[in-house]
Amino acid sequence: METELGKIASMIQAEGDTRTPLQRKLAAFGRRLALLVLFICGVIFAMGYLRGESPLLMFMTAISLAVAVIPEALPAVVTISLALGAKKMVRQKALIRRLSAVETLGAVTHICTDKTGTLTRNRMTVTQLFADGRTIPAATSARDAGGAGNSSLFHLMAAAALCNDARTNGDTLSGDPTETALYVLAAENGFDPVKLAAQFPRLAELPFDADRKCMTTIHEGSEGVVSYTKGGLEAILARSSSMLSGSTIVSLDSGAVHPANEAMAASGQRVLAVAMRRWASLPEDISSEAIEKDLTFLALVGMEDPPREEAFDAVAQCKTAGIIPVMITGDHPATAAAIARRLSILDGEGEVMTGPQLEALPLHELEKRVEDIRVYARVAPEQKLKIVQALKDRGKYVAMTGDGVNDAPA
Repeated sequence: METELGKIASMIQAEGDTRTPLQRKLAAFGRRLALLVLFICGVIFAMGYLRGESPLLMFMTAISLAVAVIPEALPAVVTISLALGAKKMVRQKALIRRLSAVETLGAVTHICTDKTGTLTRNRMTVTQLFADGRTIPAATSARDAGGAGNSSLFHLMAAAALCNDARTNGDTLSGDPTETALYVLAAENGFDPVKLAAQFPRLAELPFDADRKCMTTIHEGSEGVVSYTKGGLEAILARSSSMLSGSTIVSLDSGAVHPANEAMAASGQRVLAVAMRRWASLPEDISSEAIEKDLTFLALVGMEDPPREEAFDAVAQCKTAGIIPVMITGDHPATAAAIARRLSILDGEGEVMTGPQLEALPLHELEKRVEDIRVYARVAPEQKLKIVQALKDRGKYVAMTGDGVNDAPA
């Protein structure tokens, strides 16, 4: 339970079981029926007693009427109806583990879905790079990267190959889709990841996590020790104090980086930032606080992950059925908005809420706005519970779908 999956499971379990709409209606029906029966039995008992009948006789008569009114077959009828519903769902290639889920699915008003791998293909391809103050197509970067050993493009390719856990087995490339895309980028630009890993052995690693939003690997090289860090732009810029322009380290100019990032994200690309740092020898303190600071910003990497073809029809069918699709992702707001507009989840200039905005918003304030928000970006896993709770408090029924540890559904 100390793992990331365990923490998410704990959050889900803390919510407890929620009664389905049918269970709520049956409970309300049972209460009303009980009150009605008590009233009628009381009236009959009083009328019989006033007519001079024996109190015991009238009491037994009232109890008999109460027993007769209670619909004993109702639970069986409900169970059979749900079983028939499950049978119909099987014909639609949907397996139902709990019968109550059949009725619950029919009451869903909102579907909160992850983006990467659910609405999109989860097949990343690097399409654009921003380095040395210019944006270039990834396909034309080979001749630029193969030159001076100190250029930002050179180090970008080295970082793509080394700060990477993707592996190849013959013709098969396995690993996280983002890392496989970087692996291919390095290989296509003449940077063989296998040879580089042997030339620059990995000394230490700081794995990616949702709080830091970055990953770092430390390598031994001919000129000392170098670390490469990749992650979200905000996380990398917050940890950088300089940038590499050509072969020269200059002061960090975030004003030149943000427009390129916004342009890539607005076109629907997922954007990663890459940075580096040098040491004379391996530091004794291998922690994120010691390693991931005073970085030298290198480049932006824009990756395309197109929407699934079936996602367009799925969104359209949801809307036809009166179900509102809501996208919740950890990606940049502009990237999320671009994909959401392509899928018709977001119309016009619809509102996009970010994780920091969601964190600062009290639950009662979120409840006032939650029905108008269709896209949430830069969201942490635990914040998904807050979104679902706000929708539930507004009387909505929510279904969650998604995959991945960092974007795991609540």
